[in-house]
Amino acid sequence: MATIDDGPPARTTAKPAARPAAATRPTAAAQSRGERSTTRVAYVAGGIAALAVALAIGALALLRPDLLPLSKGDPIAFAQTGPFFIQSDDYSFNATVAIQTDSADARWARNNKERIDVALQQILAETDPLTLKAPGGLEAAQQSLAAALNQRLGVRHVQVVLFTDFIIEAN
Repeated sequence: MATIDDGPPARTTAKPAARPAAATRPTAAAQSRGERSTTRVAYVAGGIAALAVALAIGALALLRPDLLPLSKGDPIAFAQTGPFFIQSDDYSFNATVAIQTDSADARWARNNKERIDVALQQILAETDPLTLKAPGGLEAAQQSLAAALNQRLGVRHVQVVLFTDFIIEAN
């Protein structure tokens, strides 16, 4: 009897049986990751909100310092004054100045701004430009300006005078 050979057996590509549908409740690990993600988002949002508040207060303090009240606990206060433009035959300079006082004297500085401006204008007009141009000249001038301003006004309220802007030119 003869056998019929049909060739190699046919291969079947049967797909494995489908898994049952996943449960609707996440596993403990997935739930933990979700909670951590939510917590991170809350921390980041809180940090951004705190940063925004700090920046807003800082901008207010820089742009409108008169709107922020000084409390008795503040050790120092600053009063901005100027700009002053001084010109002579040899030089000219433009300066803006901040005056540091004790917080108890901050109101005095605000109320006497005109007197302070006039006195600083006179003192700066008497200042030698070579002193200002020398190395360390601005620092030395800042130290002497406080003493000269207190003497000129007959007070001891001014602690430090700081140049916030300063430009000097030879004519």
